[in-house]
Amino acid sequence: MITGLEKVLLLSPHSDDIELAMGATISKLIRYNVKVSIAIFSFGLDRKSLEKEFNKSMNIFRIRNIYKHIFPVREFNKYRQNILSHLVEFNKSKFDIIFCPSEFDKHQDHKIIYDESMRAFKNSSIICYESDWNNLGFISNAFVEIEQEDFDKKMKSLSCYESQKDKKYFSLEYQKGLASTRGIKSRNSNYAEAFYIKKLNL
Repeated sequence: MITGLEKVLLLSPHSDDIELAMGATISKLIRYNVKVSIAIFSFGLDRKSLEKEFNKSMNIFRIRNIYKHIFPVREFNKYRQNILSHLVEFNKSKFDIIFCPSEFDKHQDHKIIYDESMRAFKNSSIICYESDWNNLGFISNAFVEIEQEDFDKKMKSLSCYESQKDKKYFSLEYQKGLASTRGIKSRNSNYAEAFYIKKLNL
């Protein structure tokens, strides 16, 4: 899934969503010299702290193509048209793949980003990432095998979020267990991250 890619866009409803869901894959994309762009839509209720933590996390990956949008957390539904307009602008850059939340994600803000991505990127390849802590279910039909260095990079990025460290899904135990489970399911790797291919243009 990574070989042959030149540039991808990752849509993160809130700070930390993208690292939790596919931080190791981000590390691998960068190792394969893929140009990674990230769009974030909210820093939650504590913007000052979370934006600072997000910036530290992005520095771990050395990502510079970051687009920040500030919408009130849990109120994305009020700004659907504005969000769609931003996504349509991204569509002009013709990314190889758009990564976004899935239709299985129960968080209301994540659902808006998914819905509007389906409208904005009608002619693009769209792959949904797994937000295991939010999903009611998930169809995992694609896996990215990850090396130890990629997993370590993910955990280092998550450690930047001091304000979130008490959440169990940030723990090494949880993340290692999930990556190991996905690795077994992929049948090819000790560790993996799971995805759902919504639409793929070859």
